[in-house]
Amino acid sequence: MSDDTISNIPGAVAHTKDTAQMLVSALHDLNDALTATVKAPLQVVSGESLTSTLESVLVQYDDYSKVTVHVCDLGPVDNALHYGAFSALSKFDNARIDVRPWSSNLRDKPWGNVATLSDRFTEYELQYVKGQTPRLPVNIGEMTTKKTFIQLSSSSNIPTDEEVTARMTSLLGLESARVDAEACSGIFGSHWGGMSAQTIGSSRVLELLRAYTQDCQEQDAYWLRHPLFHLKGCAANERSLEHASMKWQLRGDGRDDMARLDTNWLAGESMVRYLAAPLMFGTVSPRRIWHMSKGGSAFFPSPLRTLVESREWHNLLAARNMQVDAAYQGQGETVYKYWRYQGFLCRYAQTDLGVNDNMNEGVLLVHGFGASGTQWNKLMHSLCDSSSEVCQGMAPDLIGFGQSEKPAISYTGYMWDSQMLDFVKEVAVHKNSWKSYVVGGNSIGGFTSLQLAACDTATIDAGEISSTGGPGSSRCSGLILMNSAGPLMSRVEIEKMARDTKNVQSLSIAQATMLKALPPCKPPSRPLARAIGGALLGYLRPRIQSICKNLYPTNPSAVDDALCGSILRDSLDPGAINVMMAGAKLPTPRTANELLLADFGGPESVDCPIKESVFTGPVLIAQGVLDPLNDATDRMNRFGSLRKGIALDPLQAGHCPHDELPIQMGRSITNWLTTTRTDRNAFVDSSRQMINQ
Repeated sequence: MSDDTISNIPGAVAHTKDTAQMLVSALHDLNDALTATVKAPLQVVSGESLTSTLESVLVQYDDYSKVTVHVCDLGPVDNALHYGAFSALSKFDNARIDVRPWSSNLRDKPWGNVATLSDRFTEYELQYVKGQTPRLPVNIGEMTTKKTFIQLSSSSNIPTDEEVTARMTSLLGLESARVDAEACSGIFGSHWGGMSAQTIGSSRVLELLRAYTQDCQEQDAYWLRHPLFHLKGCAANERSLEHASMKWQLRGDGRDDMARLDTNWLAGESMVRYLAAPLMFGTVSPRRIWHMSKGGSAFFPSPLRTLVESREWHNLLAARNMQVDAAYQGQGETVYKYWRYQGFLCRYAQTDLGVNDNMNEGVLLVHGFGASGTQWNKLMHSLCDSSSEVCQGMAPDLIGFGQSEKPAISYTGYMWDSQMLDFVKEVAVHKNSWKSYVVGGNSIGGFTSLQLAACDTATIDAGEISSTGGPGSSRCSGLILMNSAGPLMSRVEIEKMARDTKNVQSLSIAQATMLKALPPCKPPSRPLARAIGGALLGYLRPRIQSICKNLYPTNPSAVDDALCGSILRDSLDPGAINVMMAGAKLPTPRTANELLLADFGGPESVDCPIKESVFTGPVLIAQGVLDPLNDATDRMNRFGSLRKGIALDPLQAGHCPHDELPIQMGRSITNWLTTTRTDRNAFVDSSRQMINQ
């Protein structure tokens, strides 16, 4: 256990305590397996780096001329993230060390031809997946023929949860109180979001997989009633709106929190959530999952096989990109990189915008439905030419979109908000040293940005409810909404609602979500939802260009082959249909009135003891007023009436003004950044003081 390996585990920054507990539990399970199978206990050796630790072992055993190290090669993208031992050992130059990598890839052939792979899953599937069964997994007992073992004098016992948590907290420069408050703030039903760390070990994972695939035949109705059904022990975060919304979906129209697992969630979704951490930590092989699965049908493919096939595809796609595209090799104005959001591989674009003296402030841009981080490239370049207010821009692909993985989970705005907050903590702040940031978004990405800005203000111990249920980073200094989606109520509508309810104040949406006061969740059946989702994708794919041109009325020439090709490519990924299927069961979203603490219709106008996270900092509404999807001018004016500190800038553009008129949008943002600089700095200073109270 070296400092450089444990500090690079995905999730170590935003979910330190949960990550430490999973690591320790996995080590204990491995120790039990080694002791039972090869009669040798696990020996734990610690050090500053993996290579220095190995060298110290070599010094102790001079009489051994060669030491063979068997290590799992997680692949180019994880090696680039410095996750896993092979990323360090692959460049280790020592004549006495023989590094022998192995992998758990489903198939070897595509990995030998990564540079020649198509970037479209449909073509890859025809060439490498159809009719080609993955290799069988290897058991521990088959991995060695040696029967003699030595005791390392430098080894120690497996450390405790508390010891690993303290070590990671120190290595990463984190605050202990924040680490404690961030526990159980991940995706509900995952090991970052309520599942016990005791269920991540290989023995437990295989036990649950056997029960699900053999006893229950991958049928959720049977799994719900099985004695080993794992979600029974999932501890929800009582401050998390993402957790509360998932329990709302599972409740359906009943009182039992799990009553509608077999209808309201996607097929196998509970196992997809559960397996995310074991796959990332390597306590289960994707090949074993593939072979234990029953296969499914053409209309309803096995969720387990889809999970591991999708995981393999995105790893291959990333490896291909890193070999053939200079932008993935750090060359050019905009470069592309990867990170893992609770086990799932996600991509982001990064552009250096110049040097500024404003506390190393960055800008985070969130795309809309069907788009990806690439749609921000033109605006990034415009900001690079016109702004010295921010040092760097980043544009992540939301999970389920772009070149990020698209797992079979029920997507909500709360999940995307949670993903973006993890991105801020792990990538923007920890990796890129942002001291503060402005977040902006378009369409659904605008609403995600709005929720993120509010979620980021949640404090450590004030008890606010938020999307994640954990504290924010307290670094969001401003918000830019570009034709944002999401509910927005006028003063007239609020007053009418008050008259209709005879002056009885209703709960805010966030409060109603936490208090189980939302209307019942009644989505269409799984077959119908899948048929509708497939039909929508089939309808939209051949019409991408015409639809986009309609959304770009002032500059339709901005709809080029690159934009349309990117949207089409992304829609062909395995799991792309899952976002479409989520639309019919979204929880009632919070209103902009609540999120921005409006003078009317905000949470403070409701008599309820539950506190909720809100954003009261500077806001820019840069609105394409020619948007064909709604009355964009009316929405802009509604935003402006909510409270002070909201600036309006109408642009003669459609639904995506940032891509249609990037130069004008760049000027709008730059002017606003300049005029609000003092206010944004003051807001961040105030937030940093509040976050620890």
